[in-house]
Amino acid sequence: MWNKRMPRLALRMLLELTLAVGIIIGLYMLTLWGTQWLVGRLSATGQVLDQELEVTMGDLQAYVTEHNLSTKDSAALRTWDQGNSLLELQLISNGTVIYDS
Repeated sequence: MWNKRMPRLALRMLLELTLAVGIIIGLYMLTLWGTQWLVGRLSATGQVLDQELEVTMGDLQAYVTEHNLSTKDSAALRTWDQGNSLLELQLISNGTVIYDS
């Protein structure tokens, strides 16, 4: 039963198995790298948004200080809010919403 073709067949199967395992490992590494890149990019985007929010909040504080605004000056806050890129501005005093954009 054992002939010269059997070692060749075994060698070919071993090579095909090695190639398949190599491809699987390569795809795994590519997926891992892609996931890490995407998470890093999303994290960087979040940091940029946090920085923009900090700048916007600083601008709001400067506007309030410059115009000596109080909680009763919702018209002036609305004017500032319309000219800026805050998604939502909500002021609460003693549990009551006094301004909501």
